[in-house]
Amino acid sequence: MDQTLKEKHANGVTKEKAMEFGLPKHWENCPKIGKIIQGIFLPFKTPLSDAYDDLLEDATKFYPQEIFDNTFEGSKDGAKVKLWINLSYTERYYGWKAVTTNDCQYVHIPLRGHKETPSEEETKKFIGIVNDFVKEHPNDIIAVHCTHGFNRTGFLIASYLIQTMKWNVEKAVKEFAEARPNGIYKEDYLKDLFQRFDSSFNPDNNLSFEAPGLPVWHNIIDGISEMGLEDKPKPNPRFNNANIRGVHFIDDPEKQEALLKHLQKLLQPFSSMDLEASNEFSGSQPILVDKQNICLLSSHPYKVTWKAYGTRYLIYIKGENEIYAFDRDNNVFQLPLKFPKKDSLDEHVSETIIEADMVTEKNIVNERIWYNNKMFIFDIIIHEGEEIGKESYQKRYFAINQFLTSPRSQAIKKRLTEKEPIYVFRKTVYNINKSQFILGPEFRETTKHVDSLIFQPSEEPYTCESSTNLLEWNPKSSVTKEFLMEYIEKNGMKQEQQKPKVWYNRVPRNNDSKMG
Repeated sequence: MDQTLKEKHANGVTKEKAMEFGLPKHWENCPKIGKIIQGIFLPFKTPLSDAYDDLLEDATKFYPQEIFDNTFEGSKDGAKVKLWINLSYTERYYGWKAVTTNDCQYVHIPLRGHKETPSEEETKKFIGIVNDFVKEHPNDIIAVHCTHGFNRTGFLIASYLIQTMKWNVEKAVKEFAEARPNGIYKEDYLKDLFQRFDSSFNPDNNLSFEAPGLPVWHNIIDGISEMGLEDKPKPNPRFNNANIRGVHFIDDPEKQEALLKHLQKLLQPFSSMDLEASNEFSGSQPILVDKQNICLLSSHPYKVTWKAYGTRYLIYIKGENEIYAFDRDNNVFQLPLKFPKKDSLDEHVSETIIEADMVTEKNIVNERIWYNNKMFIFDIIIHEGEEIGKESYQKRYFAINQFLTSPRSQAIKKRLTEKEPIYVFRKTVYNINKSQFILGPEFRETTKHVDSLIFQPSEEPYTCESSTNLLEWNPKSSVTKEFLMEYIEKNGMKQEQQKPKVWYNRVPRNNDSKMG
């Protein structure tokens, strides 16, 4: 049962972060604590640290210490809360030191929740922890909570009663409901319990009893606006600052955090810092060209592309219908896109991470105005679980077309995919002697969204944070456009001449410019 506790979660979040996160949805009116179950379990909703105090009235504040200061009916003589199990996916609601300073062991089993019931592995882990504890502390209490203390909490406590105490499913469910009215109220959780532990259950049939449905407290609007802290709800962020059909903002904080943590875990091999601890945007970061680093353009192989007037995103292709875009503020959006597999267009790419620019182009023809939403993929970090970001940019550039844009184009030609609200392209890169061309009127007229220049080192692996070799030139740079162009003209092609291989010296036309 030993678990290494992360020091960064010891004291919870700051007041500023708590105000940014806000309260868990439907938390304020949710009952705090249930009754003791079989002398073992105390179910309750997640407490909040005092960092959240400004969001709450005194009557609705609920600190971890209340669990230790109260006595509970149904507990054994001399019983104390000696084990605390947090089933919420996040640890931002309070710090674990609020638990361990009470001579109580803290265990975190992060469960995603929502439509995702605890897995068999997570259930087995919970039951194993409880069994070990009960053997050593037969008279003491295990405090168990998720966000609201109902569905995930009820599912695992019921699983223990069924597996260890040999109860039938209906009895276990009703026992939890008596201790924590209405009990497990999500029908999919109830059905999963029956399907997992009752061999006679037919998932096509109704339950033997009626699921309680949403409790009354779930439908009560939390009172933050009534307290005068907000005049009106803060609007949701918008993807690319536009209303694009089929794009959905992930407004559930636990799902958002689950996706972000998973993204950070996948990208950690490409970073020297702790991505989860920093909680900063995990994408690559160019630095401005200056008179000290401009020499890199002659000493290292580089390609050049344009920086778009638009928004940059890290995009996690988890699987079909699960494509998520992360902006610089770690807002998460679900995108209505398809990425068919290269050799099997009826299957979908999964476990893939890319970087892309999103731009919205305004078009006017004969007084008719319309907008095109375009995604330009400029890097691929992970493909189908393979860390392709450790390869040179040359290989990554080819991989974008090979694994993503080309299969999309084939699927569109064969009418295997429906029309989508976002056009997807590979972002074209050029030899650096094309820098003047990119900033010129002809290119700006056709591309319409050129902001500045990005100089991409062509033989280096991907790096999450700021890279001293990934360079950007814009009018704010300390070197002028004239100085930059003169330097490139004199020195920029030396690295090309030293390298006999040329991998995309031409201006790409087909796979880069087609809708794909």
